[in-house]
Amino acid sequence: MRRLLPVLVALVVLSVPSALAATRTIDITQAGFTPNKLTIDYGDTVTWTNKDISNHQVLADQTAFPTSPVLAANQTYSHTFTKSGSFGYRDAFNTNRRGTVVVRAGLSMTASASQVAYGGSITLSGTVSSG
Repeated sequence: MRRLLPVLVALVVLSVPSALAATRTIDITQAGFTPNKLTIDYGDTVTWTNKDISNHQVLADQTAFPTSPVLAANQTYSHTFTKSGSFGYRDAFNTNRRGTVVVRAGLSMTASASQVAYGGSITLSGTVSSG
């Protein structure tokens, strides 16, 4: 049991960030993206909302994340960021309107089983967001 306790504590600590994943918002207006730079944690979701009467489309630089559908007034597009780094994007209909999402580094872990009997084994696997 003493050897198992540190593993259980590590699992709890490492699973907290994903449990605290947040959704952050960016408004698309006639003037551009508000805010035009957003820093989030690994695993957070960003939702872009078209607050303009014109159509807009969120287009990531170097296809870093999927392009949104064309967003009419009050429509939204969401993406969950599972890699750390800086991700530039623009409005496909007005490429001068640009923004950036900065994703802090994170860690994702899973266990092969949720419980293990004394003397048994468990396999931990995971990924670091930076690759």
